Amino acid sequence: MHIRNSLFLPLGLALTIGLLLVPNSFAQIQSTITCPSGDWDVLSLMMMDPTLAPSYHMEGDYASNGGPGSYMYTTWSQSDNKVWYVKNPQGNPWDINLYDSQPTIPSRGYVYQWVTELDTWGTQNYWGDPTSCKKFNNGFNSIDGHDSDESFRWAARCGVPDGANGSYWNPKPTTQTQDYNSNYYVYIDKVLQSSSYNLNNALVELKGPGTIAIFWGGDGSTETWTANTISVQYTYTCSQEDVNYCTDREVFDYAYDANPNPHDQLKHGYGWVQWRHYKNSSQPGQTANWGNPVAQNLFNHVVSGQTATNFQCF
Repeated sequence: MHIRNSLFLPLGLALTIGLLLVPNSFAQIQSTITCPSGDWDVLSLMMMDPTLAPSYHMEGDYASNGGPGSYMYTTWSQSDNKVWYVKNPQGNPWDINLYDSQPTIPSRGYVYQWVTELDTWGTQNYWGDPTSCKKFNNGFNSIDGHDSDESFRWAARCGVPDGANGSYWNPKPTTQTQDYNSNYYVYIDKVLQSSSYNLNNALVELKGPGTIAIFWGGDGSTETWTANTISVQYTYTCSQEDVNYCTDREVFDYAYDANPNPHDQLKHGYGWVQWRHYKNSSQPGQTANWGNPVAQNLFNHVVSGQTATNFQCF
């Protein structure tokens, strides 16, 4: 059953939604769409809010070399419906997401994963190379007004974590024309590789709310508070549309203030603040066992400074 009225949600979730949906002078999180009553404006929480983003970014704790363990710069490009997540001061993107600007049915519009970094490919590592990347594209022409790049659904524009519009499969490509699938292409040194690839079946789920510590300032900051999170849980390389037949899971956490924070007594959105990668240690068909993360990044310090994007992949 799709729950749309916050009166029927668990108390904690209903209170959080109320804090997000009721306009007040403390809110800095900018609305991006008008959603049905009880639904969350998900895109607004997936990026650093426009009052912070021009002058601030997120960093992780400092590593032994004296520099941040990780960076996250967020840019919302409203003119072309993109959100850029940049991973270093040189401007190299982690990811670029697209979104439906005027979905015919607002509760069914989506944010799409479009471009993501190319890490190790073959024997080479392209993590720091702005001319190499992966791009999701369904491999077909659009059949109902969607661009073929809008093919890997990442989150509903309007939805409820663990509730309405919160879960769906991006299926493996077939010979039939599909708007949504897990097909992607690889570019190396700006050159499109001859083959297409795919993630088999991939399940994307909106989860939350959770919590995370936010620090104002760099490493060593003593000004900290607890913010809320929503998460995109992304389970992929599934031979069947069943999580017990999947090999990998990644979790993307996005943070926001549900209450005015102690730094400036405002409610901010901080965007993407944590990433975790898990491997299923069970055999296909057995109950999935995800265990501890095999890799992770945390960027939960609000630090001054912005950078220009440096994207040269295609």
